[in-house]
Amino acid sequence: MFAALLACTPGVPATQVEVTPTVATKSAASPTTPVPTDCATKVAAMRALFADGPAEMTMINTLAGMQLPESKRGALLEDWMPIFIRADGSFDFGGQSFTEITAVHEVLTEEFDKAIVLGENIGRPWSPRMAIVADARASAAVIRELAGRLPPATQLALVVNRAGDTIPIAPPIPAAVTAALVVRADERSQNLAALLTTAIGSCAAISDVFNAVASTTSDLRGKTLFDGLPGAVEKCRCEGVDVETLVAVVWSMGGKSEPDKRQLALQFARTRAAEAVALPANATVRDLVALAEARDPMPLSIAPAP
Repeated sequence: MFAALLACTPGVPATQVEVTPTVATKSAASPTTPVPTDCATKVAAMRALFADGPAEMTMINTLAGMQLPESKRGALLEDWMPIFIRADGSFDFGGQSFTEITAVHEVLTEEFDKAIVLGENIGRPWSPRMAIVADARASAAVIRELAGRLPPATQLALVVNRAGDTIPIAPPIPAAVTAALVVRADERSQNLAALLTTAIGSCAAISDVFNAVASTTSDLRGKTLFDGLPGAVEKCRCEGVDVETLVAVVWSMGGKSEPDKRQLALQFARTRAAEAVALPANATVRDLVALAEARDPMPLSIAPAP
């Protein structure tokens, strides 16, 4: 039942994991029974932590030290091929670093060719789509040059942080949860499932939440879990529930650790078009975002500098 959530967690594989309470038939306390003060405090903390919901379904982990530009606009991230551009204009693609655009273009060309062949073999023609994850301080000219080397049909999107978005303070992580996360990838899901089984104890209401997660569509599973857990713990009055471990495991699977990302569509004019916006030679990626935000509707058409 945790397969989808585990799949959304970096480094945690999607495997068939079954978690059930130790005694699934135990009833919740009467609704008129006051919840103990310490339990009410824990439930309130859960609700505050989960208020922003889980991490988004499509995630991109930025490189260490990278500062993404911010924008109030943009569409939800799609699962496009990502390429990273550091502040100094160097690239990272497929886990490899490149200092020259020629070198990364060669690797990109190989990947594009493989994708074209695969699309032909499965009867689904491939449409090249690339998500550019660029440091706000990088030169916008690097993106323009990269775009000029890609096939004309390539769809491009610039990844940005959603302006004004906040990141919750992560909950304390017990040592047992930390130990479960620092093992081989094929062991993590089983370790987390074992911790959850113990943490849930005999609370059937929590088990009901996880059953609801398993039966809903993948795009709603995270929300179903984060919305339902606090009330389930409250129903059981925290009796037999290791709330700290429960929260830590759920947070490690789907908690929000970075600002929400959005993508701004980009279209680079290959000729001097009358409607194209000239990109100043000293423009940064942050300046590029400002230009994109000023244009409505997007995509933004940017001509090569004269």
